[in-house]
Amino acid sequence: MRGPVATVTCHDAERPDLAARLRAAVSAAGLTGWVSDAVGTDGTVAVLEVAVGDLGLGPVDRGEGWTSLSQQLGRVLDEVEPTIALGAFAPVLDLDEPAWQLDRLTWCSGRVDVARLDADRITRFNALAGERLVEVRDGAVRWATPPGVPLGVALLEVAPLGLAAAAYEAWTGEAADLAPPTGAVDEVNPPVLWCWTDGDPARLAEAITDVLPDHEVEADQEYGALSPLVVRPPAGRVGLAELLDDLRAVAATGAPAWMGLLPRGGFLPPGVAPELPESGVVDHLWLRRDWAGDLLVAVADVLAGAPREAVADGVLLTTGPDPRAPADADHVWTPMVRYQRLVAVAGLLGERVRTDTDSGTDTDPAGPTIVI
Repeated sequence: MRGPVATVTCHDAERPDLAARLRAAVSAAGLTGWVSDAVGTDGTVAVLEVAVGDLGLGPVDRGEGWTSLSQQLGRVLDEVEPTIALGAFAPVLDLDEPAWQLDRLTWCSGRVDVARLDADRITRFNALAGERLVEVRDGAVRWATPPGVPLGVALLEVAPLGLAAAAYEAWTGEAADLAPPTGAVDEVNPPVLWCWTDGDPARLAEAITDVLPDHEVEADQEYGALSPLVVRPPAGRVGLAELLDDLRAVAATGAPAWMGLLPRGGFLPPGVAPELPESGVVDHLWLRRDWAGDLLVAVADVLAGAPREAVADGVLLTTGPDPRAPADADHVWTPMVRYQRLVAVAGLLGERVRTDTDSGTDTDPAGPTIVI
């Protein structure tokens, strides 16, 4: 499919059938889209994704194409009536307690069900209506300005960050800090390569240092036998093509059992928290054939459609485009569908590693305390 991918994040804590209702409304509207339950939200957050590149649309504007899509999305939400919905190009999965510094411009477009608002929120949104920053119609508060995805409302000629901040403050009751975030994403959350071996970690570390002398190799054993080596590229080496070359170079040493390239850092190694496989998501996974065995078949099935490449004694599955690629890049899956598949793979990989290391089915009580 062709990017960009527009998202409509819906939050409704009162009716757990949110995704099913959203899916039915999308189908009834004749709209091609993908609906996903957000992992870890117990059905209170569902995300609709629409590949607007497939519709011939690019950046949000006042053209006929975006106007038509806005009307369709507005009708869908009028049918579903979530407590709040935001239209953007990235989902906001914590609408009960949103983080302004992370989500800023994703608040440029939204819809709120007036009947679900408490008195304080009604007062705050009424104030925005008085300033003509939101429209109140048919029991809903609506607002939109580019780059937000409009949800059944005309676009406003206002400063995007100002409108986003006003909407965030009306919803949360908290002040939005308009100062720009400090540090670039690549500096705050740089890419890493995780390398795990069923052999000698010291030998693997030595092999990596030989083939990637400019990289930092961190042999942290915080998670015992489940710990991968962490390979940190030099500053400025952030492009997916370059990082995949690094992975191929390490694979050629023959030492790793599995590797994962994480273009924006990682959380926990697979298998450390088996009850939370989403904590161990790995991008761009490489598996050594003789170690993986049936795991390779299972992973390839979950990641069906992903580019597959024979690399050294294993297989590399590239799971998505470079996050720094243009918005109109091709996608195998929408971002939410991709994430769900990566969570499934993390569960499979974690189980295999735990079996290989005889870690059992429960997190080792003598091991590190994991705070999720």
